[in-house]
Order: sequence, then C-alpha cells, then structure tokens
Amino acid sequence: MTAELFAKLLDRLPGGVSLSRIDPATNKVEVLYLSRNCPEVYGVPEAELRADPNAPKLRMDPDERAALDVQFAGAVQTLVPIQWVGRILEPDGDVRWIEIRLSVEREAEVGVALREGGEV
Repeated sequence: MTAELFAKLLDRLPGGVSLSRIDPATNKVEVLYLSRNCPEVYGVPEAELRADPNAPKLRMDPDERAALDVQFAGAVQTLVPIQWVGRILEPDGDVRWIEIRLSVEREAEVGVALREGGEV
C-alpha cells in the first residue's frame, strides 16, 4: 500500500520522475519506475521509454547530448547530483526545453548504479 500511495504522490508532481538501474560495465539501463508524466515530458511513448531509456537523447542537440553524457558519467563516478538544461526536438519540428535533475546511488553488493531523475 505504501509504494502505491507514493507512486500516486509522484504522479501529481509537475514534470516526471524516474528510477533506473544502470550496469556501469555494460551501460545497460533497466527502468524501474516512470511516473505517468515522463512520456509527456519527453514526447516519447511509455513503451518506447521502457524499451530504450535513452530514446529521448536521440532528439537532443548533439552538443547538448554530449554535455549531458559527460555530466552523467561524472555523476556515476562521484555520486554528485547534476542539473542539466537542454532542448528536445519534437517530431513536428518544435523545440521543447527541459531541465533534468539527477542523482546516482550505488548498489555496492552488485556494483550497479541507480539513477533517479526528475525532468521538467
């Protein structure tokens, strides 16, 4: 019941909230949680986000995507939260500005990183 209530509260927040598990050795990403607003924030269907959590990056400006990748790689190493602002190109050609706030935790026993993010 508590997890269900917490999910409802997250769904009421503006923007989106996600939780993923990343294997640093392979960079494979497993989505553990997506709030209902995440697909709207990124303009990507939920099934596509779950199948490929990096799908929104394909619609980012290449330089901005590279900057996000550098910040994220640093966060995985240092566990220092990041904040990134950039653009996503909509399928109709419009540009959407988004802000990503992200932190990383390690699961010591299996050596994987947990990425939690809030996107607006």
